[in-house]
Amino acid sequence: MDRKPVSVGSGAITPFLPRGLKCLLGACLGAFFLLLTVPVFAETITLTEEGVFALALEQNLGVKIAEAERAIGKTGIQGAKSAFDTLLEWNVDHLINKSDQAIPIFGTDNRTTNFNLGLSKVLPSGTRTKLEWANRRESTDSAFSTLNPYYESGVEFSLEQPILKDFFGMQERGGVKIARKQFYAIDALSQRKIAATVYQVLVDYWDWVTRRQIVRVTQRSLREARHFEKLAYEKKSLGLYESTDVLAAKANRLQTQNQLATATMERGNSRGRLQRDLNLSRTATLTSTETVLFHPELPDRETALVEAIENRSDYRATRTTVEEKKIALSLAKNNRWPELDLVASLKLNGVNANYGDGLGEIGGGDHPAYFFGANFSWPIENRLARSETRRAEWEKMKALFELKQMENRVTQEVEEEWRELESWSRQVKANRRIEQLQREKWQQEFKKYRSGRSSSDLVIRYQEDYLTAQRITLQSLFRYRVAALGLQLATHQLIP
Repeated sequence: MDRKPVSVGSGAITPFLPRGLKCLLGACLGAFFLLLTVPVFAETITLTEEGVFALALEQNLGVKIAEAERAIGKTGIQGAKSAFDTLLEWNVDHLINKSDQAIPIFGTDNRTTNFNLGLSKVLPSGTRTKLEWANRRESTDSAFSTLNPYYESGVEFSLEQPILKDFFGMQERGGVKIARKQFYAIDALSQRKIAATVYQVLVDYWDWVTRRQIVRVTQRSLREARHFEKLAYEKKSLGLYESTDVLAAKANRLQTQNQLATATMERGNSRGRLQRDLNLSRTATLTSTETVLFHPELPDRETALVEAIENRSDYRATRTTVEEKKIALSLAKNNRWPELDLVASLKLNGVNANYGDGLGEIGGGDHPAYFFGANFSWPIENRLARSETRRAEWEKMKALFELKQMENRVTQEVEEEWRELESWSRQVKANRRIEQLQREKWQQEFKKYRSGRSSSDLVIRYQEDYLTAQRITLQSLFRYRVAALGLQLATHQLIP
């Protein structure tokens, strides 16, 4: 038996279904195909420079990375402060000693239980303090023990104060100062990264705006090329021009179509870069009513240089690094000193067969033990400390050189951006005038062609010159805006 192919769309299986199921299936398929044909409207976002600026600070991944680096750097301060953390110590142990004894009077079953609790802390003055509460229980099978079992409890408070090396805690406090300086440098560099990222986003935004305008002027040029092609056909039909005019007009129209396709592609690429910069969905529709504005007034160069030195965060980071190296050098010099620490302690204890009575004896203070003295140590060659000091001196010198290098770089960047802004400002003025002249030239030649006093070659060439002039004007406006943003970035005025 031959089998016919089954197709859902042909109704081949519907004859085998009841009438009610046929209606239900038809309704479901109709609804399904209707959903497929319903267009999905993407979100439309109208952009302005201020809006792009805000979105970049809020959503750009580069900005988020810089903020994360800043947060990571801040943890170093807390880590340096850990030198002053309070340390809690607790230990419990139990010893059963049934060793064979040469003298049986010491017992052959001795048991000791220890329970100790201690707190230690380093103060900002460098003083190392410790408070310890010790408890011990002793039992033995010796017949000569007067207390069996017995409890001994004691409280001991001790101090240790550096005098020479780590003078009054300068090493610990210096470590916190260095951590703070390092964070300030990271914070300043993060600000610079954010500013540079926002600058690039704004450049991509104005590039997109410019390419949108280039597409519009190319579309207008295409309409003019089509109009000229139509006119050439009319002239040919009247016998006023040769067929070569029609061919030239048609070639001009096709060439303009290619230029429009290229401009449209470049506009799409710039839109994609902007969507990536702002971390937007690829389906989002972007639009803008802005055009590149031109302000011929230039800022004062000397004022821009002063603002850059005062405000540039990367210069501030380098300057902070110099301060950090100065602190590190002073700590390295202090490490060359011998260690001379004053030590003192006070211990109160009590021994009794009853644990509570032993604790009571501590409170009475009848059994004190005092201790005081000094610890001195000094490595004779002290090579490590001397080499670290020399290293710190060179690192400080290197940081000073880098600060001067950064100052020169900032000055150079500001001067270059200012000269570029000045140059593009002049070019925008000239290009606008050139565009105007090219338009007038093309319009006059087109009028001459209509009256039979010109050739298609001249009209086409002049139209291309006019289109090129429009593009050059738009590109120069874009470069002018980029130079203005670059000067703001160089003087750290882009982000307050």
